Amino acid sequence: MKKIKKMLLILLSIVLVIELAMPTMKSEAKNKNITIEEYIQKLVVATKIKVDNTVENPYLSAAIAEGLVKDGEYKDYSVNIKREDAALLTNRADEILHGKTYNEDLYHQVKNKKRIKDLNKVSASKRDAVIKVFEKGIIVGDYNGIFTHDRTFRGKDKLNSSEASTILVRLTNKKKRRKISPDGQVIRTTNLPKNYKNYEYILAAFPNSFYEMKMYWQLGTYFHNDGSKRKPVEYKDYVRPVNIKKEKFITGANDKYNMEDILNAYLDRWVNKVKTNLETRLNVDYRTVGTKWINKLRGTYYIFDFGDSDDAFQNKRRTDDIKEYVKAMKKNKVIIKSSIVAVEPSTLYDADGYYIRACIQFKVVSAKNMSNKANLIFGDNYIKNLKKGKWKTMYVDIGIGTQNGSSLGEDYAVYDDDIMTR
Repeated sequence: MKKIKKMLLILLSIVLVIELAMPTMKSEAKNKNITIEEYIQKLVVATKIKVDNTVENPYLSAAIAEGLVKDGEYKDYSVNIKREDAALLTNRADEILHGKTYNEDLYHQVKNKKRIKDLNKVSASKRDAVIKVFEKGIIVGDYNGIFTHDRTFRGKDKLNSSEASTILVRLTNKKKRRKISPDGQVIRTTNLPKNYKNYEYILAAFPNSFYEMKMYWQLGTYFHNDGSKRKPVEYKDYVRPVNIKKEKFITGANDKYNMEDILNAYLDRWVNKVKTNLETRLNVDYRTVGTKWINKLRGTYYIFDFGDSDDAFQNKRRTDDIKEYVKAMKKNKVIIKSSIVAVEPSTLYDADGYYIRACIQFKVVSAKNMSNKANLIFGDNYIKNLKKGKWKTMYVDIGIGTQNGSSLGEDYAVYDDDIMTR
């Protein structure tokens, strides 16, 4: 009886060991690196290239004959394939399947706006292919965290079986590819915010809360001529981000222009003004702040100097306000540092003025006085629960505009710099 019990215990132990080992073995197989030769074979099958099984190395021979691989391109096909080489071969496979056309505008957006953070670490001869498979949504690299506008490609890393399977699905089925925004960012199409219809698209790196904060037109009260309340009307009282390109751009002289043309010409410039403004205001040190900081901040606000006009007076007043802030913050011994300033152009909306949304994260490192009336951050600010030494994350809508009535957007800059808790 004792022997039988002992045998049962041994058998049970063996079963448990096998069960515990199986997930690990499956995981290892799933994440196993694959060789150049193995990946070429997968691409040959995916592209349905004809294979002559009577020749030596039939898949490689077929790949070379079709132009998928260049003769002598690799010295050793038995080594593990790198991600940048996978990109090179995958792009050729895509051209075999779908032709050599690609979205040139999107290509340049990805390249010029540095959507691939580590592109400079990719071999120069393979960067073109890396950008193409990125903008096609086949290989989009790795997520760099929330509120980031770029991704990491890891070109020198080895490609594993799981990644290869995903690539092959996207290669052969365009519907399975990741969606890319017109400015080269990865879009998500699931787990969307409640108000997703207000936007042209939702970015993978931005959480729902960023999109769901109310816009200024949703906070105001609107009235009929008789004084009774009414609901706001789109294109009359506001324009959502999803429709902003459909709106007419109207100058002070009531001339109307195509908004999409204006945005193509100047939206990036507006975004940079807002980003520089927030970065400057949220990175200030009473021990080092001076003329350089003042001029940098002043340059982010609208400037329209025309003789002795009211506009020139407003410009001088803005400069004087910044100088007064510097005096006060030095006395208060203010030091502020930011870790996130992410301005997203696809959030542009009209609510009796144009606004762009940003996420900011900052902390007050030093200040003698932390009260709301203290000179901590330049501008009109009301921030709840701001504590020294504690990171504060907020979403803010910054207004842009000009007092130049004939402007077509070329001189738009920060007009409303409120940092408010909402």
